Amino acid sequence: MSGAFYLATRYMRRHRGKTAVMVAAVTLTLLLPLAVTVLVRAYDRQLGERAAATPMVVGAAGNRYDLVLQALYFRAGRVGTVPASLADDAERDGMAVGIPLHVRYTAQDAPVVGTDLAEYAAFRGLTVAEGDWPRMLGQAVLGHDAAERLGLGPGDTLTTDQQNLYNLARNMPLRLRVVGVLAPTHSPDDRAVFVSLRTCWLIGGHGHGHAPEIHDDEALHRAARLAVEVTEDNVDSFHFHGDMDALPLSAVIVLPDSDKSRTILTARFNQATPGVQALDPPTVMDELMGLVFRVKRFFDANFALVLLATGLLLGLVVTLSLKLRTAERRTLHLLGCGRWLIVQTQAIELGLVLGLSAALACGLAGALTLLAPRWLGV
Repeated sequence: MSGAFYLATRYMRRHRGKTAVMVAAVTLTLLLPLAVTVLVRAYDRQLGERAAATPMVVGAAGNRYDLVLQALYFRAGRVGTVPASLADDAERDGMAVGIPLHVRYTAQDAPVVGTDLAEYAAFRGLTVAEGDWPRMLGQAVLGHDAAERLGLGPGDTLTTDQQNLYNLARNMPLRLRVVGVLAPTHSPDDRAVFVSLRTCWLIGGHGHGHAPEIHDDEALHRAARLAVEVTEDNVDSFHFHGDMDALPLSAVIVLPDSDKSRTILTARFNQATPGVQALDPPTVMDELMGLVFRVKRFFDANFALVLLATGLLLGLVVTLSLKLRTAERRTLHLLGCGRWLIVQTQAIELGLVLGLSAALACGLAGALTLLAPRWLGV
């Protein structure tokens, strides 16, 4: 066997180009199904872990998947709003804690999440690695990845993205003051910008700031240029119009104190509160991933056909190679090599090609496992 192995490796070294092409072709064929499997499982694991840690999500009736994806992963979707009073309704009777969420705006493509920062941080286990939590209107704390991507830290400013391109005078971008950066959590929180609910409502145009004397004159009040940055000098001039309990929320994360409370609250929101739905995130995500895995079956069937075609082509290449190497085999026979040694040599060549391809495919799939959290964005 040592002689056959020596002849096989010498042949492969002599024909590096041919060997490299065969290894690359087989590697890519094996990598595709492995990569899809690794990415889908990583996606399923990450979505499942965050959903399992969230007992209940309450929001506007409509698409269940959009609501859960927006509340848990800050993915913008066609989700309606609910009044801010819904968070207080969740806490009525002391059966649960309601964490309000407003997820609708972005700042340099990073989702801006308005919430009760103290309650949300305690729920998700968020800690500030640099700086401090926002303590004033217009301040923000960045997730670890968002701060790294934007190159921002405490003391810098971040402007929200324009929401209405056809009316630049309405909902003007707000310049946020960055006061802190969160420690990494390897979750969607790392890519978000966190502000208070009042700051999020300010971005949405539900409040504004101007000189006090303008507020007393209705005509001037309508024509006044709105402030686009909150500072210590003008913070007192900012105010909100209308009932604060009626201002919009994207969703409310509800943390019941028991299974009984969960059942009561689910019935209350689904049956007694019009236009509202209470969802169990793990159930919703299981349904969503069930659809994904159902689609994956078609890809698996396609991969099987591609693998079969590659195997046939590889067999054709080997057959043609054997015909071209007839003179080589005759020379080896004249040198005293038996037929069995020649068969072993060619089998080892094919085995080395397949082994190298499998090793490379597994290595690249392993690298995808490490890179998946960043690439998937969940």
